[in-house]
Amino acid sequence: MKTIYLWVTKEGWTAFDYESESIKKELADRNIKIGDSAEIGYYAKIGDYAEIGDYAKIGNYAKIGYSAKIGYYAKIGESAEIGYSAKIGDYAKIGDSAKIGYYAEIGYYAKIGYSAKIGYSAKIGDSAEIGYSAKIGDYAKIGNKEIILKTLFITGSKHTVTWYGRNVVNIGCRKKTIKQWLKTGVVSAKHEGYTDEEIEEYRGYIKICEQLQLNIKNHE
Repeated sequence: MKTIYLWVTKEGWTAFDYESESIKKELADRNIKIGDSAEIGYYAKIGDYAEIGDYAKIGNYAKIGYSAKIGYYAKIGESAEIGYSAKIGDYAKIGDSAKIGYYAEIGYYAKIGYSAKIGYSAKIGDSAEIGYSAKIGDYAKIGNKEIILKTLFITGSKHTVTWYGRNVVNIGCRKKTIKQWLKTGVVSAKHEGYTDEEIEEYRGYIKICEQLQLNIKNHE
């Protein structure tokens, strides 16, 4: 017997026998589509309206959210979580315990390392690689074939700070190179209503990113 979980109104996630004769009806009632030769792991959770492509593999204890789409030959690791309406491209690989946020899009052949976290509405390009335990922020965009091995995410007193090892720092919705932030950041910060104390706080964050970037360069 292979147990999976489907959503039942007023009851929540409920166990079903994936190998039973009735499972096709249960899936159809929830508009869940599972392609030919797709593999569903033990104790996986599959949300309503989810689509799992041909030959895809869903790991044990993985969670596929409402309306999520998993491409052909894609692999979702054990205990990984795919948020609702997220899209995983054909041949993409999502590592064990990784978390893909709501509405995020993972490109064809992309690789997401184990325990990595991809934010809401983020877009990871085709053949891109995100390292293990890396964190990609909400609405972030990582281009095709880019490789992100180290990341930094800071929740500051005013806006979040993200760095992906590419000599670029995002503060809130603004993106600049480290050099640009150090040169013009004070003017930008005052325009955004930062206090002098907050400006010094964020200057410190940028200097941390600068040192991390230098460490990467020294090891190349």
